[in-house]
Amino acid sequence: VLFAALLFMCVFLIGMDMPAPVIGRVEADGPADRAGLQPGDRVLTINGWRADSFMDIRRAEILSDQLRLTIERDGRELDQTFVLDPERDSALKLQSIGIDPTLTPRIAADGEALDGDQAPRKGDVVVEMNGVPIRDLPDVMIAAMNSDGRPVEMVFERADPDHPGAPPKRITMRQRLSLGVTPAPVNEKDADDAGPDRPRRHVLGLLSRWEVSFTQEGSPAAEAGFEKGDIVVAWGNIASPTYTEITKNISVNANRQVRVLVDRPGVDGPVEIMVTPKRRFQLLGQAPPQVGISFAREDSHPVIADVVPGTPAASLNIPRGATIISVDGHPVGDWLDLVRILKESAGRTVVVAYTAGGQTAAGEMHVPSSIVNEAQLPADADLISIDGEKSVTDADGDILRLPALSALREMLNKKIGKTVTVSYRRKSQPREIIEVPFTVREDNLDPWQMRLMFGYSGGMVDVLMERVDADGNPLRATWMGMKLAYSYVITTYQTLRQVLRANVSVEHVSGPVGIIGQAVEQAKIGFADLLWFLAFLSINLAVLNFLPIPLVDGGVMVFLIIEKVRGTPLSLKTQMIATLAGLSLLIVCFVVVTYQDLMRLFFG
Repeated sequence: VLFAALLFMCVFLIGMDMPAPVIGRVEADGPADRAGLQPGDRVLTINGWRADSFMDIRRAEILSDQLRLTIERDGRELDQTFVLDPERDSALKLQSIGIDPTLTPRIAADGEALDGDQAPRKGDVVVEMNGVPIRDLPDVMIAAMNSDGRPVEMVFERADPDHPGAPPKRITMRQRLSLGVTPAPVNEKDADDAGPDRPRRHVLGLLSRWEVSFTQEGSPAAEAGFEKGDIVVAWGNIASPTYTEITKNISVNANRQVRVLVDRPGVDGPVEIMVTPKRRFQLLGQAPPQVGISFAREDSHPVIADVVPGTPAASLNIPRGATIISVDGHPVGDWLDLVRILKESAGRTVVVAYTAGGQTAAGEMHVPSSIVNEAQLPADADLISIDGEKSVTDADGDILRLPALSALREMLNKKIGKTVTVSYRRKSQPREIIEVPFTVREDNLDPWQMRLMFGYSGGMVDVLMERVDADGNPLRATWMGMKLAYSYVITTYQTLRQVLRANVSVEHVSGPVGIIGQAVEQAKIGFADLLWFLAFLSINLAVLNFLPIPLVDGGVMVFLIIEKVRGTPLSLKTQMIATLAGLSLLIVCFVVVTYQDLMRLFFG
């Protein structure tokens, strides 16, 4: 503990960048939202302890039964103390109050140019989209959602590295949006014949080709010559393959060359690539073959890779590799055009024209209606309740909560034939609650438009960071280090308590292998980060070593206390049995956490 306090003192003398204790996204109707917290609020104290970073908030929400927060809003400390009761997140298997850190609209990697325009650079900051001022990443997301998928006009601020003190330069450029597709429900009506492994990220059954977004350095894909922006035309003997078909082909071709054809921007005709899937080393079992490639978004061209049986698009009988050219006479230039036109055509039957093999053909397709078009929900709507209900229990006994689409569909399924009141708020106007009526029918149950969201793929993942230090004052650094060491001692005991109460899953616990991996990662970040991790590790070892378990020092202390009370020590036989029991417990814990660490290491 003393060593940890010393290390923390060194950290505060050096200074370390940490996520700012400023609230970003607030989950609709979560504990934070119900308590009245807002995006941009700065947390000053948590249960009486000063909040130096967002990690303090995250740790407190996971480990505390109740949080008492003091808040600074718009530069002024509020008189009110906010009391929140964390709720268990079944997906993460942790407690949560429903907030995220503030994400800045700073570009994390060089972007792409559109129509000969300039391209964003790493470090550029988005300040405006389609005339709307931008403060943080959620503002970017909201502007993209409300753009209808068309290219957006964005204003960036770019600092001059040669003149750090000069005002940043403002640059206006048009940028292409991306399409995010939430998986369709497994039990989608009339789609059972597609099989349990059928593709689920589709547009009413239409599947696009895939575009390469990343190749891992030194991987088979990098060695073969894949490039960012390549569009997969054929993989092996599969033309216009789906993502599932690509992964299946890789899995059965370990150490065998596979012929791949891609369309590459700026190159006439398909480019042939020969790639050999390889297995990486794995201590236990056999690792699956990989090529080291990622597909982060769909091909922008409206070329059909496949059609999912039993979906609205199946009525088109459109062949693989066909290019959609229009919907009801409206020209289709890319997938975003197609999605926008289909969303606008909800509840109608449309004529889809396409070209295949040099021939032009057309077919009819009924575009389903839904709560989105009938209740006129905006693209940035966050559902709060249906007839006052915010959650529902499904057939498996799981509790589903709004605004999750699975919860909405389950609620509507139980209210077929009824007119319900839909309550929602807009992400752009989070304090205003809107109520609209909606009549539920069997043909409008699926909120399919909500599964298709437009976004900006500019790689903005920059968390708002702040420098935490003692201003070079050794006495202040010592006090901060001692206080933080004490705080982590309490936190470690709270963690153990929450694990025993199943509020924190054992999946989140690491052993020696995980500790080594974390130490390496922290060392890569910086020296102060490594010192912080070593201090945190020292605290954990101190607490665990003093638990009342035979074999560790805490168990020895229990034996000594018993000896003091009784006047004589426990019998050697009793001490040996207790020690063996403690040894068995430690061995079981070691095996469990080491197995988890190895699984995370080799399987992610």
